[in-house]
Order: sequence, then structure tokens, then C-alpha cells
Amino acid sequence: MAQEGTEQTENLWNSILKESSRSINDRLDAKTVLVLGDRNGGKSTLVTRLQGMDITQVEKGVALGYSFLDIRNTNEADDEPVARLNVWQMEGEPELKELLKFGLNPNSISNCVVIIALDFSQPWNLIESLNKWLAVLQKHLSSVSLQLPPGAYNELKNSLAYDFQNYAEPSESAVPSKSHKKKRPVEESDLLPVKEGALTNNLGVPIIVCCCKTDYFSQLEKDYSYKESHFDYIQTTLRRICLQYGASLVYTSSRKDKNVDVLLKYLKHVLYGFEFNVKPQLLEKDLLFIPIGADSIAKIKVDFDNQNLTRDPDEPFEDIIKIPKKFQVTATSAEPAILCEDDQEFLSKHREIIDKDKANEAANKKANASGQPVSASAAVEKFKDVTSTTATGSVPSPTSIQKPLAPANDKPSLPQVASLAASISDPHKTPSSNEHQMLSDFFTSLINKDRNLGKKPADLKATGPTSSGKSGSLTGASREEIAKQLEKLKQAKS
Repeated sequence: MAQEGTEQTENLWNSILKESSRSINDRLDAKTVLVLGDRNGGKSTLVTRLQGMDITQVEKGVALGYSFLDIRNTNEADDEPVARLNVWQMEGEPELKELLKFGLNPNSISNCVVIIALDFSQPWNLIESLNKWLAVLQKHLSSVSLQLPPGAYNELKNSLAYDFQNYAEPSESAVPSKSHKKKRPVEESDLLPVKEGALTNNLGVPIIVCCCKTDYFSQLEKDYSYKESHFDYIQTTLRRICLQYGASLVYTSSRKDKNVDVLLKYLKHVLYGFEFNVKPQLLEKDLLFIPIGADSIAKIKVDFDNQNLTRDPDEPFEDIIKIPKKFQVTATSAEPAILCEDDQEFLSKHREIIDKDKANEAANKKANASGQPVSASAAVEKFKDVTSTTATGSVPSPTSIQKPLAPANDKPSLPQVASLAASISDPHKTPSSNEHQMLSDFFTSLINKDRNLGKKPADLKATGPTSSGKSGSLTGASREEIAKQLEKLKQAKS
């Protein structure tokens, strides 16, 4: 009895060891999926749906996010994962492109697939977004290729071209099974001549262009009057670009779980060599699926001729699929940019004024040192400059005025003019009695003249308080009178 128990224990351990050994042997190498696309374009929801999780629990990533998918053999009863697929998701800012090195680098480039997610809820942005992310990817791959051994990047390009040229549509009797075939290196002699318009931009990495949110088709038809021709034109334009890069094109809806399973199966096929029996789908507008190598210019031209929006395939996309007015940002609605003036430009503008002020200040100091008052002619010219500057509303330089004036936009009152005239002489020397008396008599006569005009107070435009507390104005005639009297002062002084 004891011997039988020992034999049963040994058989149990042998069985466990065999299962463990088989599980290890069935394990596949780690692969990588890099997901690119604009912000709020459906990337996070798509990845969550691929993981088989509840899409209501989607968490938005920041910068570069990481998750993984467990790869299982769908045709076996054993549900144990055979591989773990790394998923790197970059949030929709091309400025974060420096972070791509964590997901796509010299170590992972040969085992990587790139998914570019596009937002079909705003189809007018599809082509711009696709071209933007293809440019970001191409620039990053150019830097990665420089870090590879000589000839390694060309081998990747040859491998992609070989898969493109040797695509074969699955037969009806095909049964999915695991193959896990390892690709042999492809030589240039194995390649066929390239088809027209195909692989003109071979990046050496499989690309899947995934249009998300195709459940918005009905909304586009309702809100923007989209017809079959609009959808035909959009998909033919996308197909032309995909053909140039040897990329696959698939339409998905994570909310309605449409075509997400096809995308997952295709990822297994491209990365791990699983058999794939899904045929290209071109009839259902929201279930479009075109694998790598299944398309051609001839097929695209047939579908292009079915639409009636344009007959010119080179016509700009934005001229056909126009942005609705509510999404347009016009020059009037956009806030004007506030630009700061360059420091050197600002200083150069005011340098002449500053130099002039310094020269005037030096002349005044020299006159004070010699004991001579400022000449009447200089005082007259200075007074004219100040009055003209105040009338135009500009602010005079600080050193030009010894006493405060009225605000820049207000005309000076008569008492302020009298005070200003008295200040234009040497501030450090008391003016002579004759000059003081002449100025006093002159401005007194002007004040009396304005008061005797007989105008009603309502007709006067108040620009500054007078000494009597009433409103007063300095008319053009009064300014001319001031200038004449000052000229007389100048002649009398000389």
C-alpha cells in the first residue's frame, strides 16, 4: 500500500512538471503595440475594449501610458495566456514624441505594430491627423534606424514589403489555428516589383490605421447631411494614404463593440503568426477592414468613381469635407495675441528723447553756473512745445516740465497756463518785477476776457477746475493770443 502511494505521488509530480514544461515551451516572445492619436480620439476606450474590460471604467492616461494584453489560443480549451502583449499609449500631443523611445526602440522595433487611432466623430480632421502622426512616426523611426546594426533596417523594410506582396485572401474552408511561425530574413531578390502607388513610404514597421467612433455615422447623416458619397470619398482618401505606407485600415466602434474582435485577431496574426481567416470588408461602411496588401489603386479607383462629390482625386480633402461653421475658429472669434515689444526697440525709440533731455538739462546747469537767466526766446519755444504736446494728448518727458500739468487728455485751465508761464524762467532765480508784472497783467486780461464773453455755463466744456471753482476752456483764439503776447515779450526782452 505504501509503495502504491509513493508511485501515485511520483506520477502526480511528473504530470505537474510536464505541464509546466509544456507551458514554458508554448510561451511566446514579448511583443509591443504602440498606440498614437489625438486627445479624446478613442484610444483609451479601444485599448480597454481589447483587454476585455468594462469601457465605463476607462482611465485617461497622462503623457505615455502602459498596459498589456494577455494573448491566448482561442481554439484550445486551455485558457492560459501564451504571451503578454505590451501596449504603449501616447496621449495626443506630438510635443511628447521624445517619450516614444520607451515603446519603440532598437530592441522592440522588430516586434512592434503601430496603431494610429483617428476620431470619426469629426471626419473633417481625419486626413490632417493621420498625416501628422505619420510624420511623427517617420521622424522617430529615422532616429531609431541609426541605432540599429548596418542593414538591419533594410531587412525590416524588405520583410514588410514581402508580407504586402504575398497577401492571400483566406478561403472559406480555412480554420483558425495557432502556427507561431518565425519569419526568415527576406532578401531583395525575394521581392516582386512594387505596384503603382504602393509602399512609396516604407517605414519597416506594420501600421494599422484604426478609425474609432464609427457609431457616429448616423449622427453625421442627421446633423451634417452626410450621404453615401461622403463616406465613400473619405474611405478612398484614407486608403490611398494607407497604400503608400503599406498600412492596414479598420473601422471600429468601442461603444458598440464593432470590429474590435477583428482588430485583436489581426494583431495576433501580424505579431505572433496566428492563422487569420477574416476577409477584407468593403461593403459595410461602418465595418470596413482592409489588411496589409489587400488593396490596390485599381480597387480604390472603382470605389472613388461611385461617389459624386468630386472627380479629381488630387483635390484637397478640406475642400470636399468642410469643417462645420460651429467648429471653425475665425480671426474675429479668436482673441488677439498680445505681443511684448522688444527691449532694444523700446529703448531705441526713446533714446533720442532721453539724449535731448540730457542736453537741455546740461544747458540749464551751464546757464545757472554763469548766473544768467534762461533767455526769453528759449522760454517761448519751451512754452510752445509744452502747450502743443498737451493739446495733442501726448505725455511730455519728465524733465521738460517743472510743475505738474493737467491730465494728458484734458485741456489746461487758464490759471494752470499762467502758472506754467511763470515756471519757464529760471526756477532758481526770482524773475524781475517788470517781467512778473507783464505776465500778471497779460493773463489777468485773458481771464477777464473769457468771463465777459457772455456764454452760458452749459455751453462751456469743462476740462479742468478754475480758481473760482467754475468750468473754463482754453479756445483756439486764446491760444493764438497767448502766442502773440509771448512774441511781444520776446521782442521787448531783446
